[in-house]
Amino acid sequence: MKNKIIMVSLIVSLLFSIVSASASVSSVTTSASATTATTGTSVTITASITDSTTETQSASIITSPAGITVSDPSGGQYQSVSLSTSPVSKTFTISAGSANTYSYYVTSGGTPSTTQTINYVDASTLTVSGSPSSTSGNSQATFTESMTISNPSSSAVTTSYALTCPSGFTCSGSPTSSSATTIAAGSSTSLSWTVTIGGTASSATISFQVGDNSNAFSTTVTCSNCTSSSSSSTTTSTSTSTSTSTSGVQVATTKGSAVITIPTISSGSSATASINTTEDMAVTQVVVSARNSVVNAQITVSKLASKPSSISQDVTGTVYNYVQFDKTNLDDTSVSSATIKFKVPKSWITANNMDDSTVSLYRYSSSTWNKLVTSKSAEDTDNFYYEAATPGFSVFAIAAQSKGNVSTPSTTTTGNQTTGGQNATSPSPLSQLFKGSNTWIVIVVLVVIIAGVIIYLVKTDVINLGALTSRRSSWDDLKKKYRRN
Repeated sequence: MKNKIIMVSLIVSLLFSIVSASASVSSVTTSASATTATTGTSVTITASITDSTTETQSASIITSPAGITVSDPSGGQYQSVSLSTSPVSKTFTISAGSANTYSYYVTSGGTPSTTQTINYVDASTLTVSGSPSSTSGNSQATFTESMTISNPSSSAVTTSYALTCPSGFTCSGSPTSSSATTIAAGSSTSLSWTVTIGGTASSATISFQVGDNSNAFSTTVTCSNCTSSSSSSTTTSTSTSTSTSTSGVQVATTKGSAVITIPTISSGSSATASINTTEDMAVTQVVVSARNSVVNAQITVSKLASKPSSISQDVTGTVYNYVQFDKTNLDDTSVSSATIKFKVPKSWITANNMDDSTVSLYRYSSSTWNKLVTSKSAEDTDNFYYEAATPGFSVFAIAAQSKGNVSTPSTTTTGNQTTGGQNATSPSPLSQLFKGSNTWIVIVVLVVIIAGVIIYLVKTDVINLGALTSRRSSWDDLKKKYRRN
């Protein structure tokens, strides 16, 4: 009898452990902003997670083979996601530096999504033609820069692009950068800008980047009278300087602040404000493209000493600058796109052991920090230069990741699968058994196992069927005896 009790207890414990290990996350589905993209272009993976109850779980993206970088969230994992019976969406921003077909899935609470694939192609797959390759003129002279991106392949390709204007130049017209432009198979996209020559250098280069192809096209500009004496005077910490950017745009600067005045922007056009003389602030240029006509707009750009007290959420990484954009006669619905260019001193990068390739611009909107697609456009002896496209203006943060906390080095590889982050949890084998339609299969397997255990116990006389049969026979004999009486 004692052996029977022990064995039954073990079986019950095993069943309880298996059932309790089952995942309460009922489903995880994913969608991607692109299925084919150029190397160096970020793609957003959106995961929709539904739970059978209310709880907190982590959510991680798993990719294979190695080569995918997860830039947001840091490490490729959300540590605490509040789940419920209503779908909760979380986004993952990925990119690849090598052409390949990659697979990915998102897992939460031990429940994985269906594995999907994304194809990264060399940025050189897209052909770029432009004009002019070289030109010359005096300071403030203008010319037209034209660019055509063609896709000769048989499927649509999504790519990022960025036009870099030299310091002192202005480029107005098409958006100077895009985080995601999709070019259909066999078609092309045309862009053009009106370039105003400026600056202090006698020769400068306009470069155009597609994906991670940093020199897809370039134009060499020779200026016959661009000298240091033609530039606007620099400001001290107590002075104010006023300069003119694109037609009619005025920029008044003081230490840590710039006031941009835009008389008018017609629908479909853009205005550029170069902030060349301000001190103690990272922003160097602001480009505004108008969806609707804009009249008498003003943008005040201010460096903040710290994160505003009204914002409780922290930015991922180490913050170099907080910058606030206040606007008058300009709402976000009137802006089709905007580009913010900024610089980060190399001395800050070195002193804080930052990875200059991870510098990003974050925008605070809808009660959260949103990481904007940011590209490094240039560098000189003292600074790295970056630019990012933004859908509107509010509070921004410039932040970077330390060299020891970059997604690529910190990935964990198992076989040919890579999870983009430290502390990433692998799905529990037991819990995965209980996902979706697997439940009935598991029940059948458990019944077979229990039946096998019982047969084993009978054969080893732990359960004595003979004794049970004998007792039944005695009971039958007793009933027959009393019937005869």
